[in-house]
Amino acid sequence: MPRKPRNPLFKKTDFDRLVEAARAKNLPIHRIDVTRDGLSLVVGEPPKSAGADTATDTTNEWDSVQ
Repeated sequence: MPRKPRNPLFKKTDFDRLVEAARAKNLPIHRIDVTRDGLSLVVGEPPKSAGADTATDTTNEWDSVQ
């Protein structure tokens, strides 16, 4: 017997509405988190790191663990 597909936590239209509403208010979108409760919008500029840019930082602290 095939499994019944689960309902998604959110729909694409929910995501589109969230982004559209933030842009309408001229809010800078830092990130959008997906949780069991739905979507969570984090507004504001990303934090500035002291030195390297975190978006391009590819080091992994677990690389040195043996």
